Amino acid sequence: MLFPTKWFLLIKKETIMKKYRVLEQHFGDRQYWAGETRELHELDAAALIEAGLIAEIDGEAEAAAKAAQEAEKAQGGDLLDKAEAGAPQNKGTGDGNA
Repeated sequence: MLFPTKWFLLIKKETIMKKYRVLEQHFGDRQYWAGETRELHELDAAALIEAGLIAEIDGEAEAAAKAAQEAEKAQGGDLLDKAEAGAPQNKGTGDGNA
């Protein structure tokens, strides 16, 4: 005889992994930020969808979300480059004469 938890595991194995768009920041197996793509089982996603944290996405929406995420990373990378470029001007020459 199988216990209910074992039935749940059997059902879960047969579910399909789907991709979802993160609508609100939340912590799952890691920190998820709004706009990210998250992949998980339908059963696990049901509660998050009901809470308004994630939403299903289709192929076109997934491509748009990925492009937006890459653009955000590129924009953040530019800011880091600017900060690094300004750093040597604030430092001494290293010969003890600041």
